[in-house]
Amino acid sequence: MSLTGHPNCRRTEKRTTPMHIAVLGIYKIPKGSDEAKFLQRLVDTVGDIERFRFPFGSRLHSSLTGPSWIADDDIDISYHLRRSGLATPGDFEQLFTLVSRLHGTSLDRERPLWEQHLINGLEGNRFAIYTKLHHAAIDGVGMAKLGQSMHSTRKSDRLKASPFCHGLQTEASKGASGEPAQPVSMPDLRVGLEVLKQAAGSTTNISSAMLKYLQGYVRPGDLTVPWQHSGPTPLNTKVGAPRSFNASSWELDRIRRLGKTLGGTINDVVLTVCSGAIRSYLKQWHELPTRPLTTIVPISLRDKGDTGSANQIAFITVNLATDVEDSEQRFRDIQRSVKSGKSLYSGLSATEAGVFSALTQAPVLTSSLLGLTPKYPHSSVLISNVPGPRKKMYIDGAELEASYPVAALPEGIALNITVSSYAGRLDCGAIACRRSLPEADRIIDLMEDALVDLEEVAGITT
Repeated sequence: MSLTGHPNCRRTEKRTTPMHIAVLGIYKIPKGSDEAKFLQRLVDTVGDIERFRFPFGSRLHSSLTGPSWIADDDIDISYHLRRSGLATPGDFEQLFTLVSRLHGTSLDRERPLWEQHLINGLEGNRFAIYTKLHHAAIDGVGMAKLGQSMHSTRKSDRLKASPFCHGLQTEASKGASGEPAQPVSMPDLRVGLEVLKQAAGSTTNISSAMLKYLQGYVRPGDLTVPWQHSGPTPLNTKVGAPRSFNASSWELDRIRRLGKTLGGTINDVVLTVCSGAIRSYLKQWHELPTRPLTTIVPISLRDKGDTGSANQIAFITVNLATDVEDSEQRFRDIQRSVKSGKSLYSGLSATEAGVFSALTQAPVLTSSLLGLTPKYPHSSVLISNVPGPRKKMYIDGAELEASYPVAALPEGIALNITVSSYAGRLDCGAIACRRSLPEADRIIDLMEDALVDLEEVAGITT
């Protein structure tokens, strides 16, 4: 049983730091279709729901023993499904501005914790769908799988029922048992006992991993641990409510070729590109610290074949080597840090890894709950790489051209970059605190500059 999916994560949120995640899908209206009629049919079909699938028909209920999921029998579907329009012809700058505003508002805790916005008027005969859910119900991998279940790989398929209906789940949205996965709803008072109970049978492996982890504080080296960074920066300040969102895409083959040439992985390239962009941004504002920034990176704890939507992730801290000017050396430093972090979990079963992750992340969570992160930041930035569908996806015949992730900003972390693979591309979304990081939308452009710089070092011409 994973402990990381507990709905208590909502307790770390405030009005300025809502803990929901989202996906922004960009769609092409089928050729020959009347836009108004097509979109109205889509709205009517999606909103026709008799019985909701999880988590769309459930809300969080608080009691003395802690929060749990309960069915909501009085759902106003018009509140959750909304329509918005851009000033025609709407460009992507207008779209991202709208998403920045939508993502900065909290979900209503008295209702099921989700919203979906259909946005029309986008240039090029396109429309967009912005879907957000609370992190208590779903993680990034689960969000990707949920998205797959709402689409078809065949353009000829037409939507016959709402994707939110119970019983409509595809194989992509089912857990290993064949039933829709749900998050843990274990009461607060039992969490610590459950951790100790699971740890009791795995003392040797977990103790060994914990000893290696603690050595990262005593003898700093390739292994990076929380709070091992430069201290407060513009990235680590009190987060305000206004958001700044920007997104872009890169060909996956381009990233894969670069990683192969340098002897690393796609994730190594992504982290190095993000590091280069952040370094350039801070340098332009004369805020680049002399010591390296760090990031917390999620790694999946899912068993093979388990594609349920509940949280099943652990975290490692990675040195972003922003103090290194040479991009190839920065790549090597990041690569070593990632390998060292992952080595902590080698030899651990999925249960042991979950317990170990809960133990090591407890101080990080406690720091967030106490509001200490802005003053004593455990890391500088959040960066995630989430796998997505390999094939082109369609909804009612409309092609999904891009699927941009929109992450959450916890207190004290003003920038979150998430990359998701889709149909031979990497779709990247960067969400930032607009007050802490002025002109943060430029970080996406600086990522392209960092990618070109790394390609030149590797001897690759495009």
